[in-house]
Amino acid sequence: LTWNVGEPPIEGYTGIFWTVVLAGFIKLGFSPIAISHVVGILAFFAGWLLLFLSLRKLDLPDFISSVILLFYATSPILFTHALGGLETMLFIDAILLSFYFLLSAKETALFLSLLFTSLVRPEGAALAIAFIIATGISKFKNEREDFKFWLWKFIFFYLIPALVYFIWRANYYGALLPNTFYAKEGEGV
Repeated sequence: LTWNVGEPPIEGYTGIFWTVVLAGFIKLGFSPIAISHVVGILAFFAGWLLLFLSLRKLDLPDFISSVILLFYATSPILFTHALGGLETMLFIDAILLSFYFLLSAKETALFLSLLFTSLVRPEGAALAIAFIIATGISKFKNEREDFKFWLWKFIFFYLIPALVYFIWRANYYGALLPNTFYAKEGEGV
């Protein structure tokens, strides 16, 4: 994996998942441009559905939920991202999926969705840390007898796979953070 063919590996993308998905479709003979547009559009609608389901879990008044869904459905920046060919809409879906599982108190699904979020974009790991700390504190305070089992699920379904990926990435690219971070900092890698 490299941004410039024939040069040493450099992370010119933000998340591995989107790169692997597009590479798979290229291998099957599809145009990555067409696939990225189709996935972006489908992800836009999936995001609306995940937002709808999350709002139902929150049990908000219908008017407030309707306004939130209307804002999502009519936000011009989301149209841009849906057709932009990048992983942004997929990342929004991953966040909304994680939020839905957080609200549903489905721990294994939450850990797997947070892993997915972390693979779509590295900053998904920051979201995962926030969600895991919040659920861990809640579990420890309110269901202490289940905390040890919760901790094992976290280790097995999130921590180990995430560590494997992030350690591989740091070894492969020779940098802990994505190249985009260093480029924005003016250092380059």
